[in-house]
Amino acid sequence: MKGIFLFLLLISVWLLCAELQLVSSLYLPHPQSVLESIVSPAMLSGTLVSLVRTLSGFLLGLMLAYCTHYMGMRFGILEVLDPQFAASRAIPTVAVMPLFLLWFGFGEFGRITIIAFTAFLFFLAPLNEAFRLLPTEWKMLRQSLSLADHQYYLKVVMPGTATTLLGTFRVTFAIAFTVAIASDYLGAERGLGKVVDTARITFNVPGIFGAIVTAAGVGLILDQAIVRTFRWSVHWAGLQSKR
Repeated sequence: MKGIFLFLLLISVWLLCAELQLVSSLYLPHPQSVLESIVSPAMLSGTLVSLVRTLSGFLLGLMLAYCTHYMGMRFGILEVLDPQFAASRAIPTVAVMPLFLLWFGFGEFGRITIIAFTAFLFFLAPLNEAFRLLPTEWKMLRQSLSLADHQYYLKVVMPGTATTLLGTFRVTFAIAFTVAIASDYLGAERGLGKVVDTARITFNVPGIFGAIVTAAGVGLILDQAIVRTFRWSVHWAGLQSKR
């Protein structure tokens, strides 16, 4: 209720400033004009395109991270690769974005590849750290149950590490969504970033505000979706924390 009250208070102050023209519309447009830009066809279609790119790249990046980590465990080289996993997070994705677009093209494949690469880099190091902190008893199950490598990873490692990775899932998705919007600035024909860039060129301030509000709303909804999905699918996480 406090959050809702604060939100309504901010909207009321914004509406009051716009109605009394206390601030120029160049800096603070009227809420109605912002709302009209949010429900415009360009904004809706651009948001949908960016959302599809984000989800595709996010899921692909997670899959690549798990596969890479499994191969490292399979060949016993995780300790050797650990510094590389940590250093990978320091790679500036924005800096390599033009290079990826040149390699893979300016189409959907190239943009999804950038998002997947970003999710892969940000998720891999926390995944390896969660694996390193698994209880010794869990690691002993590999010998006591005579599990094959892939069985051990699917039945022990993935469920065991998942309990501590909720924050990592949320941050990785947020970064992937940001990169999806940023990639639109480099020659995209569709997307939320393209909407913002067009609004910038045409001095459409309500459009810029509308894109900001839309991105924030979509990010908040999907973040809560990740939290609820995690609590439903990794239901043993709460039990483990109580112990």
